[in-house]
Amino acid sequence: MDTFDRQFLTLINSERELHGLAPVTFNPQLDQAAQNHADDLAYNDLTVGHIGSKGSTIESRLAAVGYQYQTAAENVGAGQYTSKEVFQDWKNSPAHYANILNPNVTQFGSGHVFLENDTGNNNFFDYWTIVLGAEKLIVSGPVPAPAPIPAPMPAPAPLPEPAPLPEPTPLPEPEPAPLPEPLPAPLPVPEPEGENTHGGFTVSVILGTPNHDTIIVTLNTDVVAGGLGHDVIIGGDSDEILRGDLNSRQSGGRIGGNDVILGHGGDDSIGGKGGNDILLGGEGNDALWGDDGDDFLRGGLGNDTLTGDDFSGGSGADIFVLAAGEGLDKIMDFEVGTDFIGLADGLTFRDLSLGQIDNTATISVGDEVLAEVKNVDVAELTSEVFMLI
Repeated sequence: MDTFDRQFLTLINSERELHGLAPVTFNPQLDQAAQNHADDLAYNDLTVGHIGSKGSTIESRLAAVGYQYQTAAENVGAGQYTSKEVFQDWKNSPAHYANILNPNVTQFGSGHVFLENDTGNNNFFDYWTIVLGAEKLIVSGPVPAPAPIPAPMPAPAPLPEPAPLPEPTPLPEPEPAPLPEPLPAPLPVPEPEGENTHGGFTVSVILGTPNHDTIIVTLNTDVVAGGLGHDVIIGGDSDEILRGDLNSRQSGGRIGGNDVILGHGGDDSIGGKGGNDILLGGEGNDALWGDDGDDFLRGGLGNDTLTGDDFSGGSGADIFVLAAGEGLDKIMDFEVGTDFIGLADGLTFRDLSLGQIDNTATISVGDEVLAEVKNVDVAELTSEVFMLI
């Protein structure tokens, strides 16, 4: 256990004691996993977050060091000079603070890298990771000792030795306790403008489970990602990244659930990934990606960017929904003959005025331009392309 481990252990346990929580203890496997990720972020010049080289995650990093966990959480930071400074930043973030005060964790490890000459794209100089966890309990029933063999009774001829007792049937291994829903933990932030010589950055993420989750964001959170079930995700009022299936920038192919995602407020980035998804931007200037499947995309209030699937490598018949008074939407990959444009809130095809600017078809109502449809000739936007919602 090094100096930073001892410092973090004191800081964490002092905070937990204030809330009546049991202290955590140092675990060398968690320490190695934390150090591996800090090394990866620093020496491979990665965006500060939970995704490491070759797509590594906290799950894969714990597996690599042989830590079988029942609960695990990870905080990441960069740019802070001292352990006390980064810990204070985590305390100021509700998502990170929740990890520190997770009542289910019992062990801890930390990692730190200082690059005196940090000349990459992300120049934070100091890189920090802590991992908190609880080991999975593997319980088996005790095997009773065999009964002693009785001595033979005295007789002219000795009695045959009794047959050995049968091996006791081992008790079935109990079902492991279900994993609690993971508490939020940090993910990537963009590099700040200008040279960064001081000032730390932390990020938070909420991950779903393989089941059908309903996730409602009530705290400032950077990233929310469902699992492979049919999830409902409702964002908060900040600028968020909302992903239907798994926490990855990749489209995910055809694997995924049929998700419903509402951005609510803020300028959100929403990706449905696999499955037939319903994506609703809500207020703000949002970016929506349907990815694979037959998706329903409605930007809502604000100037939104809608992409069905072409740019993500997916396929499917998508519906891009327009309504008067909701702002100017850009439809990036409309496929004539496959996709549809939905008209909502009483809007009909007769209300529309269609035009052409260079390689972009425009859809208007009176003086209001509702949408720009990229790389489409206006002559192809016949009434058959539109449907009432």
